[in-house]
Amino acid sequence: MSFYTALTGLNAASKELSVTANNIANSSTTGFKKSTVSFGDIFASSPLQQSSTAVGQGVAIKDVNQQFTQGFIEFSSNVLDLAITGDGFFPLRTSDGANVYTRSGIFMLDQQNRVVNDAGQLLQAVPVDSAGRADFSRSTGSLTIPPTTSGQAVTTNNVELAINLPSDASVPAAFDINDPNTFNESTSMRVFDDSGNERTLSLYYRLSQAPNGVDGGVWEVHAYLDGELLAGNAAGGGAVANPATLTFDNAGAVTSGTFDFGDVLGDALTVDLTNSSELNQPFDLVSQSVDGQGEGELLGLDINDQGLVSASYSNGTQVALGKIVLANFDIPTNLRQLGDSTFVATADSGNAKIAEAGSSGFGTIRAGALERSNVDLTEELVAMINSQRKFQANAKAIETNSTLAQTIINLRS
Repeated sequence: MSFYTALTGLNAASKELSVTANNIANSSTTGFKKSTVSFGDIFASSPLQQSSTAVGQGVAIKDVNQQFTQGFIEFSSNVLDLAITGDGFFPLRTSDGANVYTRSGIFMLDQQNRVVNDAGQLLQAVPVDSAGRADFSRSTGSLTIPPTTSGQAVTTNNVELAINLPSDASVPAAFDINDPNTFNESTSMRVFDDSGNERTLSLYYRLSQAPNGVDGGVWEVHAYLDGELLAGNAAGGGAVANPATLTFDNAGAVTSGTFDFGDVLGDALTVDLTNSSELNQPFDLVSQSVDGQGEGELLGLDINDQGLVSASYSNGTQVALGKIVLANFDIPTNLRQLGDSTFVATADSGNAKIAEAGSSGFGTIRAGALERSNVDLTEELVAMINSQRKFQANAKAIETNSTLAQTIINLRS
């Protein structure tokens, strides 16, 4: 019996050494959680046997438990490197639709611009409203980072200009866009059509009637889009003729200066010159305001500690794309390991609870950082020495039992 007892000790020490070796091997694995071995003694006796004379029968491995203590946070230059400070796991979805969970936050974009880990598993997020609040009434889905603001282009509807036209200007010859001597001044600005394309709106100002001491001057405003005459469309909202007529009173203030040129950009375009003036001063563009925007290229991402993902684009817009959520369990130590630092829920761990980062029972998310393994190499090396000593001691017990058995055999001979 003593052979078997020592053998259980050998097996236990060997198992403990294997766990220690696995911890050491994964000391640099992102998000890895070290394991420990739990042992229990084997004690068997019959109902009629005196407990004071019963002898234990060795040791049994009860469980191999992972320790979900916080690992060291290491910073990186990649905004999609994510670390969890506190409790929780990143929820992922595999290609076959299974839900798995991880503490490893090494993420990247795949060919469809979805956020995935190095195994191609999709990071899960929930949609957000315009204020960045998570909408948990909708199911989680993959987080996608669009490279352009598709659908975010806005047509230019309003152009507001404040200019000063010189009151001492001379009336030029009949207007010809190709002859700068046939108009007095001009301004150009960038506008956007309903497809988000950038266009150039040019306004040419020609004095048609000089101030006469009683009334101010009368100016023609010729509008051109990308060098082509901008033809007003009355069906688009009562468009004015082109050229429009800009008039001033004797004090140099505008009396008629708002013009609707119709849906030349796909929607109504209004040019407002009511803040302009006609003074005995050189031409001056005092202010200019143009609404609308085109599609913008992705400039960068921002992920806050609650997991809100916002994208900044070259057209000046910032779009909330979704909110990364976290998962937690009643008993995380009962999760089943799948490899690649991922876990799957079991009946003993309980179902995943999904919530925003930073809420009760859930940690926060840190972007541009990774959680290192929680393995302490010094501690593991000491544990390895202890396992070795246990193995040697149990091996010595077997050797001693073998010697005793051989002695008994020799006595019989």
